[in-house]
Amino acid sequence: MTFGDNKCMHSYLKKPIGTQSKFRRNTFVVVLLSILIVSSTSVASALDPVFSGFPSMTVPISDGKITLVPPTSTSPGSWTYTTDDPTVATVSGGVLTLVGLGITRLTAIQAASGVYTSRVRSASLRVTAGTPTLGGFEDRTVQITEKVITLTPPTSNSTGFWRYASSNSAIATIVDNKVTLLDGGDVTITATQSALPLWTVASKTMKLTVVAITPVIGTFGNITLMKDSVAYVAMIAPTSTSPGAWTFSSSNTAVATVSGSSLTPVGLGTSVITATQAHSGNFGSIKTSMTLTVQAAIPTVGAFPSVSATFTPTSTKTLTLTAPTSNSTGAWSYASSDSTVATIQGAVVTFLKPGTSTITATQSASGNYGASTPLTMVLTIVGVPTIGTWNSFEKVIKDSDFALVPPTSTSPSSWT
Repeated sequence: MTFGDNKCMHSYLKKPIGTQSKFRRNTFVVVLLSILIVSSTSVASALDPVFSGFPSMTVPISDGKITLVPPTSTSPGSWTYTTDDPTVATVSGGVLTLVGLGITRLTAIQAASGVYTSRVRSASLRVTAGTPTLGGFEDRTVQITEKVITLTPPTSNSTGFWRYASSNSAIATIVDNKVTLLDGGDVTITATQSALPLWTVASKTMKLTVVAITPVIGTFGNITLMKDSVAYVAMIAPTSTSPGAWTFSSSNTAVATVSGSSLTPVGLGTSVITATQAHSGNFGSIKTSMTLTVQAAIPTVGAFPSVSATFTPTSTKTLTLTAPTSNSTGAWSYASSDSTVATIQGAVVTFLKPGTSTITATQSASGNYGASTPLTMVLTIVGVPTIGTWNSFEKVIKDSDFALVPPTSTSPSSWT
């Protein structure tokens, strides 16, 4: 029955008064039950949206404003946002405004729509100090004649204090923002901005090229000397168009040391000796180098006289050589030029036959001494021939001439 049913209303008007009251009560109950049934059906059919996404965030305050991306949802309902701490961040529409450092909860609320209920999702929001955005501070070339220059700091969205540093204080030094130019060359200048409550430390570098006059210098020739031949060498600096002072250094102090301009050889080998002229006035510094070679000294040796020996079937056929005197302790070695006449083992010569052989003696390097210059002597082996018998014979005056037959001999020499 509905209130729009005319038949029902007509029947109601025709009822007696008592009957009409009863009818009104019954009708109210029916209407109430209808409302409850409809409401119950609506609640039973409402759905919770299914969410995904909307992760926690850590952002620097320098990001300023962030457009929020809502969670994905099965509901088309509109989104609104809130933050728990407005001193950290606020939300207007879908835009998050970063206010201060800290942590707050960011809540996304989706309104009910159609069969979907309203639902919320929260995430943590951490706002950290921002990194300043730096600009400018470009590489720069200056003449040393400017003496002092003033640095202009990089542009920055932070108001932190600036300080500067030079990578090479021999070229440029810095006090506050004033750079004192000392020498020609390249130097890296680092500008560092201090941290503030809302900003981290930031830095930027630039290359400063200082142009100075390059001195014109003369030669600085290599040196070769014998160990112990000199106590020291007084080095002479190259000629130069600059009045700058010279200093010297040795790359290998096991070979040579340097004190002032005095070079002292201490061992065998090579060392690079570097001469450095300091900057002076508008002249830049300059370096040049040479190679020092310290060789072993040649030993001072005595005589190595020639030797003669007799060779007979019964005589001793060996001879021990006597080494020349020397100021080196190096070992001596010997060689025979004719091994058919004599051979040598160590310092012992073995005679093989009469004849001559050149004996060469060489002393090996030892300590600060090198090998000696080879010395030679002549070994002469004199053979004593074995002569056979020479029988007597008789001849009468006016006998015819005859040839004498010499005795047999082990020597090939002619007879007279």
